[in-house]
Amino acid sequence: MTFANRSFVGQFPFGIFVNSNNSIYVPNRLTGQIHIWLNENHLYPTKTIEGNLSYPLSLFVTTNGDIYADNGVNRRVDKWIAGNETWISVMKVTSQCYGLFVDIYENLYCSMYDNHRVDKKWSNGKTTIVAGSSFAGSPSDMLIYPLGIFVDINLDLYVADSLNHRIQLFRLNQRNGTTVAGNGSTRLTIELYFPSGIVLDGDQHLFIVDSYNHRIIVSDENGFRCIFGCLGQGSTNDKLSGPYAMSFDSYGNIYVTDGSNHRIQKIVKNNICGKKFYLITFKGKNRVYLLLYSIEIREFVQTNYSSNLSVNSHQCHRLKNCRLLNYYCEIIEIHTKEEGDYTIISHSTKNLFGYIYENNFTLFDLNINKIESDDDSHYNSQFKMTLYRPANSSFLLIVTTAQELEQGHFSITVHGPSYVSMQHHSKFTEPIIQSNYSSELNNKSPKHTSFNCRQLDHYYEALEINVSTSGFYMFSSESSLNAYGYLYEHQFNLYDSIDTSLAQSDHLCYDDQLRIIAYLEFNITYILIITTHYAYANQKGPFSVFVKGPDAIEIKQMSM
Repeated sequence: MTFANRSFVGQFPFGIFVNSNNSIYVPNRLTGQIHIWLNENHLYPTKTIEGNLSYPLSLFVTTNGDIYADNGVNRRVDKWIAGNETWISVMKVTSQCYGLFVDIYENLYCSMYDNHRVDKKWSNGKTTIVAGSSFAGSPSDMLIYPLGIFVDINLDLYVADSLNHRIQLFRLNQRNGTTVAGNGSTRLTIELYFPSGIVLDGDQHLFIVDSYNHRIIVSDENGFRCIFGCLGQGSTNDKLSGPYAMSFDSYGNIYVTDGSNHRIQKIVKNNICGKKFYLITFKGKNRVYLLLYSIEIREFVQTNYSSNLSVNSHQCHRLKNCRLLNYYCEIIEIHTKEEGDYTIISHSTKNLFGYIYENNFTLFDLNINKIESDDDSHYNSQFKMTLYRPANSSFLLIVTTAQELEQGHFSITVHGPSYVSMQHHSKFTEPIIQSNYSSELNNKSPKHTSFNCRQLDHYYEALEINVSTSGFYMFSSESSLNAYGYLYEHQFNLYDSIDTSLAQSDHLCYDDQLRIIAYLEFNITYILIITTHYAYANQKGPFSVFVKGPDAIEIKQMSM
């Protein structure tokens, strides 16, 4: 439900804090005010604190009600003392603090986004760098634009290392961090995209605001999984758009700053008889309405698959050269156990393309029979596709590259309501066999009509095609002619060649040669007409036809 909208939190709210008394604190970046809801059921803030804050991003509230607030534009962190309701400056900084934290010994931490580090002001007044090095980098002792931070009771520091797309753990007095989630982790975790918030709950479960994936992730004894916003970006009550930070109340409810939707969302989690119950409040004229409803919440899990594209991979056609299978590709069969939406994401240093099929496909052209395809919906030129699947069903994923004959490692993650099985598609083992035929168009060749209905002005040759194995076949030509082709079942009409053809040249080739891809069945006789493009009448000359498919085919000239 929407707890607070733009009228209170302004545009792009960032920081939020919920204290042990379940009071909610939110800074308004545009006005510099801090709004406080002393009771979470109030529709309006109970209190608003004014101060000389300029564009405050984060805040931290201690158990006695003191507020530490980012005032980095003015190069400091300010403290609002609850006892006498006055402001004082407590820490000098060189950048805005996108994350603030006060540990159990009252040491103050500031995550300085622009300086790529986390500073710590000890309770004795000394300030040191505890993470990062003032320069952007990806090694274990460096950060790139750190955001949210969290310090546990052992004084270990967790940092949302946003542009490294990872969560770093810095043990007490250790400057080398360990990646506990995201990019570069030595253990299997989950893919993150600009993580911005990090919280540990009372059971030491790790909660991550995965900002550019618009979701909240949790890590527990069962591994990593999405718990909210799992179906992608949006503005409805089941989705987020650019969330930044989150905080728990004492009941386990989550409050999250839903930045691009300019609101604070409250995710209520009450388990009663195995169901999730949600309380919604909304205003009518002179009344406030309460609605209690229950829905089945399905926590999304992640399945991983890794492989390599190499000279041992299948070769497929995607673009450019019409006669060559000039891309390495891998065919993966994915089986779903439960009904629901599944999101497939690629990870690689290569620019990857993904194609999804229900069953029938051909490596001659990956666009034929696809039900979904994508290039770079995910970051780093990776594909990301979401599709609904029924329970106990299978589909095929083909992974290939943007560059011809490019090799390299890749991995696939599938997020969904249950784990899926992914394996190399072993059924596709047929070799690609080529059959050839050569002839010429000359004065003895018959003619057919093109757009000029009153004149036979295009030479052609008719070829009878018979296959012994059903499957997809690709026809291509090589000649000095501007070649064109039509494919028919059983027979063709000399005077109406276009309307009755099963398939014809697709105009995708750049060298004025024909290309036809069609599924041919055993025990059916096909007729291939070799002619010239309708704009090139009376062309003559030699030509060759190449047919690639799962088996050799019989090609012979027909007597017309």
